[in-house]
Amino acid sequence: MKKRWPILSVALLMVALLAGFGGFGNARIAHPAEGALYPTPPDIEITLSHFAQARPWRAELNGMDITAEFSPIDLRTLRAAGTDLAPYYFDGKNTFVLDTIGGVTTRVFYYDAVGPEIEVTNVEREADLLTISGRARDVSGIASLHVNGVAATLTGKRFSVSLADDALFTFTAVDRMGHVRETQMARPELLLPRVSRLRLSGEGLSAAIDRIVEQVSENLALEENLLARNPIVDQRSEIGDLEVSALRIVARSLEIAPADFTLVPMPPDRLSGEIVLPNLRATFRVTGHLFANPFSTLVTVETGRLRLTPTIVLGVDGSGRLEGEIAGLGTRLLDEILDYGSLPDDLKDTVREAIRETLLDVAA
Repeated sequence: MKKRWPILSVALLMVALLAGFGGFGNARIAHPAEGALYPTPPDIEITLSHFAQARPWRAELNGMDITAEFSPIDLRTLRAAGTDLAPYYFDGKNTFVLDTIGGVTTRVFYYDAVGPEIEVTNVEREADLLTISGRARDVSGIASLHVNGVAATLTGKRFSVSLADDALFTFTAVDRMGHVRETQMARPELLLPRVSRLRLSGEGLSAAIDRIVEQVSENLALEENLLARNPIVDQRSEIGDLEVSALRIVARSLEIAPADFTLVPMPPDRLSGEIVLPNLRATFRVTGHLFANPFSTLVTVETGRLRLTPTIVLGVDGSGRLEGEIAGLGTRLLDEILDYGSLPDDLKDTVREAIRETLLDVAA
């Protein structure tokens, strides 16, 4: 027994030393608080031991690398200013991930910067009286909702209001943080044409892809990896016999040639239509409720394992034409490519920055 004391003493000494130095991977998210709600972009503050700081570590906000945004404020604490992080924040739920030698720590919190979102789900008419019901969404909760000055009845996230029929309705919604959002909605049979044709172009997306190709075209290992793992590259026989690098195959498959799509209002207040993007081998199938102006719904793009849900937002202009834009297509496409492929981390940031500059222009 006496011979074991030196070994035990050494072990205790090592534990004490490690405790003094903060452990192998002591990492803590000091701010923001778990589940907290913030009206302005919050600072993110982390505490790392000396040992953890000396090893590779990574911080992500909503899937985007923000490691470079942190600056030390003392020997163990680093902070990223909320004003610098504003472009990375989502309205609603946000997820921060800290990955260090000691493991992965996650913090979920909420950011509320705008007023409630209104979605009309049902409209009933009886003589000159209109009853509108739907959902009002806001992360902080709904304080009040008025339609043309008439207070709506709120039950959880649902609302209902009865008022005189009209051609135009103004929804004024206030959340519990005081943010106000005003939404105007119109009766489609008064304002919408039977058929509206819109044109989608993707020059910005093509330019972003070109930047990526230029930077990594010489990386043969990356090309082989993408050929093996990328779901779009798996379909290259459909795209054509392309004797180019893997990234150029991806670039060609993602080029969105100008494509017409037709949206047909269906009486009394529905919308149906289809968008075909030939080079992507993908089809948008659009259906939704047309009572709202602006109107928004989720559409789905599918090709192989690639499934996206960008948002289409439409409104009626002063001449009664249907006009709008598709949001989220370029960014989500590139996110899928990054997930299935294996671009180096530094190039992933370049890709995301390039795609943020993409504009998908829609003209009536």
